[in-house]
Amino acid sequence: FALSCTSLSLSSGRWHRLFSSEANGLSCNRLMHSILGYGGPTLLLIRSKDCRSEGKCGTSVFGAYTVTPWDQESGSFYGNSDCFLFRLGPDAMGVYRPKGGGDKIVEGF
Repeated sequence: FALSCTSLSLSSGRWHRLFSSEANGLSCNRLMHSILGYGGPTLLLIRSKDCRSEGKCGTSVFGAYTVTPWDQESGSFYGNSDCFLFRLGPDAMGVYRPKGGGDKIVEGF
């Protein structure tokens, strides 16, 4: 898995699914209900479908990774300097790390 080299915690440990749109629906409220209170590292994968170009549909995969807990006490921001956003396709893979300082990295819903 191409992202395993970006963080030590991504390449070690057991993983389990907290949310799936197939099982839990497409609601952002259900997503947040599934992950709030979880204290472990989180890898969020999003697959999008783009059907704008002449009847042809393309699929993109992108997401986010954070090691900080998802809790309501943090306000609406999550993450630290170890979190990142990424893109897996259809273009070349890209990893986007936070720039600057501070602890307000990813704004929640």
